[in-house]
Amino acid sequence: MTESTLRLALAIVLTLVWCLLAFKAWQRSRQRYKAALHDSDHTPDTGTLELAVFYASQTGTAAALAERTARSLPGYAAVARPLSATNPKQLQLFKTLLLILSTSGEGDPPDMAAPFLAHVYEGPPPDLSNLRYGLLALGDTRYRNYCGFAVRIENWLQRCGARPLFPMVLVNQQQTSALTHWSHLIEQHFQADATTFAADNTPATRQWRLRERTLSNPGSLGKPCHHLILESLDQPTARWRGGDIASIAIADLGIQRDYSIASLPDEGVIRLLVREHLAADGTPGLGSHWLTHTLQPGDTVTITLRSNPGFHAPDTDVPVIFIGNGTGLAGLRALIRERLAQGHTRNWLIYGERQRAHDQHYGNELAAWERNGYLARLDQAFSRDIAHDIQGHPMAYGPADNLAPPQTASCSGAPAGPYVQHVLHIQRTEIRRWLREGAWVYVCGSRTGMADAVDRTLKSIAGQALFDQLRRNGRYRQDVY
Repeated sequence: MTESTLRLALAIVLTLVWCLLAFKAWQRSRQRYKAALHDSDHTPDTGTLELAVFYASQTGTAAALAERTARSLPGYAAVARPLSATNPKQLQLFKTLLLILSTSGEGDPPDMAAPFLAHVYEGPPPDLSNLRYGLLALGDTRYRNYCGFAVRIENWLQRCGARPLFPMVLVNQQQTSALTHWSHLIEQHFQADATTFAADNTPATRQWRLRERTLSNPGSLGKPCHHLILESLDQPTARWRGGDIASIAIADLGIQRDYSIASLPDEGVIRLLVREHLAADGTPGLGSHWLTHTLQPGDTVTITLRSNPGFHAPDTDVPVIFIGNGTGLAGLRALIRERLAQGHTRNWLIYGERQRAHDQHYGNELAAWERNGYLARLDQAFSRDIAHDIQGHPMAYGPADNLAPPQTASCSGAPAGPYVQHVLHIQRTEIRRWLREGAWVYVCGSRTGMADAVDRTLKSIAGQALFDQLRRNGRYRQDVY
């Protein structure tokens, strides 16, 4: 081999070595760049890090109040962010923290708070001795553990050394006086604009007329359920999305009641499903009795439409499993209609009621959706009918996972039929397949009994790791009451 050939070979080898080293350096640089992007995605950006505004919202109220709070603080460049966008350690970045936290049911946290709570429970408490905080707690005094989630978070903050700017502000059912007190406290401590808080982002409040009310379940063993149709008296017609809330002012009583909207704006009306409520002593519920008996066709009612982003459907064509019972079908119907308008048909509805013969809310529509392929699957569970398998034979339930139905009887004296959690258990293989294919899960209806049982059953089907991933990624959403 000549000297020139050796030199050429050596040059080629050195060039290859240089290229390899350069490639490795580029890889390390790109990894650092990706890590920086990841950190920036998970580190709240509030400009000076002087102040942060975080919220945990179930029906959108806390989110709206957080946005109003942030906008009233122009000198701080504050941005309202969900609590899931941070973790306990990152709270050390801030000098001041404003929290707007709702409590769901008997002291339960909103679904979106699950990722933050996972960090709270899995690691040592951070040192937050340099942090000052203000806390607005939203709740309902009708529940025993009033504002329980906010109380838990405040106790945790104080264990970590954080100090309150002022006593926690408790808000019962959007009580105006408490919200005004909050805005004055923010104005006092941060030179904020209380008028901006009062006026900013106010939900659309309009007058609606009751056009029609029909009993949806005549002959049912359950409490009467009514289908209401209301038409707007204002122009232009209000806009809302599937999953949003109609907050109805109950005339002369000074209270509001929230209901899932069953329709979309393109129908030109608001549709509601309202079940008559009776207290343990037989006293009728104030809101449901007024809507189903006192209010008459032609009468007007004041409705505030409230966005509920935590229960909006995904915009992409991912599969979605909708689970509900009773009047929870209202919220699910609007979500499914919105999906169909976008051409998304990978929808599975699992719905429970009492009797097939009497409790068919929107029954013809659901059957048509299944027949035309708009619902990939429709499974219904009627708890007061005899349970039958797909061949029509009576079904037997085993004790697996404690999912056997309670020892109740149908009107004929036969064993009661299944609830939605039993459908989930029977279809567990298909449920698991949908979840692994990226399905989202939406649950709407009663918290006690249905939602809690669905939660346990889904966890047993998916496994703890996948279930936690669903919660963490926002693929498991609930609107329960």
